[in-house]
Amino acid sequence: MKQLSKERARGLRVMQRLDSLHAEEREKVKAGKKPFFLKQSVKNTINLEERYVYKRNSVFCFLCFVFFVLFSLFCLLCCFVPMLCYVLEAYNFVRLVLPKQKQNVPM
Repeated sequence: MKQLSKERARGLRVMQRLDSLHAEEREKVKAGKKPFFLKQSVKNTINLEERYVYKRNSVFCFLCFVFFVLFSLFCLLCCFVPMLCYVLEAYNFVRLVLPKQKQNVPM
């Protein structure tokens, strides 16, 4: 159902573009130009343009989303890794240095 509505909307856009081309051609003929009729290949080109404009936009949005997610992960790692290093350094200090200092303290 969703695909049918998309196809119908695309067909309406194609018809609207063809109507505008016909209207322009009628104006040119009124001005004295020899009539030109759209070839089927031109109509097919317009149809393909309308079909793939949507797909190109959706691919661009998807790539932007992927870039955003990867950039967010990179920023998170840039903040997390130094913090992890500080935590590990403090853990090693508590585990290795403090017991030795307790042994050296005279009572």
